[in-house]
This record gives sequence, C-alpha cells and structure tokens, in this order.
Amino acid sequence: GRGRRLAPGPFFSSPLEEPPPESRLVTLEQLCRFFQHPSRYLLQQRLSMRLEEPSAGKQDHEPFRLDGLERYKMGQMLLAYRESGFDPADQYDVLKAAGNLPLGTVGETTFQVLRMEVENFADRVESEMQAHRPRHRRVDLPIADFTIDGNLTELYPRGRIQFRFAPMKAGDILSAWIRHLCLGHSAEDRTPFHSTLVSRDVTWYMGPVEQPETHLDDLLKIYWQGLRAPLHFFPALSLDYFRQVFEKRREPADVMPALRKKWTGDDFAKGELDDPYVRLCFEGLDPLDDTFRQLAERIFRPVFAALENYP
Repeated sequence: GRGRRLAPGPFFSSPLEEPPPESRLVTLEQLCRFFQHPSRYLLQQRLSMRLEEPSAGKQDHEPFRLDGLERYKMGQMLLAYRESGFDPADQYDVLKAAGNLPLGTVGETTFQVLRMEVENFADRVESEMQAHRPRHRRVDLPIADFTIDGNLTELYPRGRIQFRFAPMKAGDILSAWIRHLCLGHSAEDRTPFHSTLVSRDVTWYMGPVEQPETHLDDLLKIYWQGLRAPLHFFPALSLDYFRQVFEKRREPADVMPALRKKWTGDDFAKGELDDPYVRLCFEGLDPLDDTFRQLAERIFRPVFAALENYP
C-alpha cells in the first residue's frame, strides 16, 4: 500500500568490477590503511565516498577527567616535547592555562601521573633505540602481479622500531607486521630482520619469517578482494576472535555471542556498527560468519607465529 517503505537492500548487492590495473601498484601506506579499516578504504578509494565520522566534539564544559583520546593526545605532545630535548614538566602551566586539565589538585595529579607514564614509556623506547639515529629505506618490491613501494622508516642497528603511546591496538600490530614483512623481503642492507613494537602496555618483538614474500602475496590477494566487496575483517574484532580461539583455546561457538555484542554495541559501549563506513557496508547483514573466522585466522596466525616474546 501507499506509504509502506520497503527495507533497503544491502548497499553492495554484487561486487564492483575489477579495479584498474594501476591499483596493483600499492604503497606501503595504502596497504597499511587498507588493513586498518577495509570498509572505509573500499568506499573512499573505489567510490570516492567520504562519510561524516562522529568526532569527539570539543567540550564546552570543564573537563572532569581525561578520556582515552585526550589522554593519548596529551601524552603524544609530552613525548614530542621530551624528544625535542625539553622537560615535559614545563608543560603543566601551558596545559592548565589552555583549560585542557581538570581543575585544582585533580588536574595536577592527572598531569603528574601522565608525565611519569610518558617518562617511563620514553625510557623503554630509548633503551630499544640505544642512542642510534633512525635510518629509512626505499622499497620497491614486485610480488606476483603487484608492486609494493614506499619508505621503510625507523630502522635501527637492531631492526625496525615502531612505537605509539597508546594501548596495543590491532591496527598497530597489522601495520608493524606489513612493514616487518617488507623489511625481510628487501633485506639488502645490514638491518636485521627484527621488529620491535612498543605500546603503552607491552613491548612485542617480531623475529625473522621464512619467505616473507609468500605472506605479502597472501595479504595482497586479500587486499584485491577487498577492493571489490566489503571484507569480513574488522581488525579489533577479528583479533579478539583469533586470541580467544587460538590462544585461549575456546570454542568458536562460545566466543561468538560476546563478539556479536561488540558488533552491535550497547548503551555503554559503541559497537563496530556505529562506524558509518561499516554500517553502510553491512547494515542488516551478518558478516560474523565462516569467512570472518577464516580471515581472522589467515591474517593473524602468521603474525603471532612470528612474535618472539609472546607468552
């Protein structure tokens, strides 16, 4: 009848046509961006869509405590300040005057705790670097029908070092892994095939991998697939699944209910579906299927096999 709206069909009812041949030349940055957020990459690169992402709007009221993002930004700033040779303690008055800290003793305590965390983090990073300056290396790697090119940065005498003053995130692990494989595949200088990943909570070491090009080849096949249709891979959720099933040895069926909650979100926490790119690709569908489980294992198993100090 009139006024009855049909539920819209899925946004992708069939795969897009094959990408243009020049998409087979992939920069390191692009490959990392793709694996950090496949749905966004697909919509932006193939359909030139830029969706409004919910930004943490600037608060008008006095901050009562710092949330994760503000804390991260402030930590990064103090870290950069220290790296330039200054004392992060000098920044207290600046941050206070800008209204970035909670008022009174809470603000002071917040700042001191953060400053100590930054000092501790910087000491851990510096002990990995051992007072060497970073070098970088151009890579231009033909792999099957693809070429990966770009700059491998943060190279030190003991390998590649990547750090971020934040808890270890799936995106950090994936970009370190992609660069680690390129480091091994392009080893024409004396940088050893080792990568170190320093986050606020842990330090991980990736060791040499047999035939890194076979892993890169597999990642490029997944990339090519994800340029035609939304990939059932969501870094944080896929990592969560992989760790539960392959480390904690839990049954997939027992793990899925909690993952579905993280998919939809609830009153207390945002879910994957709150992301506008994910929602456009998957609303009304159930991508937490066999493909999701297979991709999580296919992408993360080799990474964890390469970790040297992982419990």
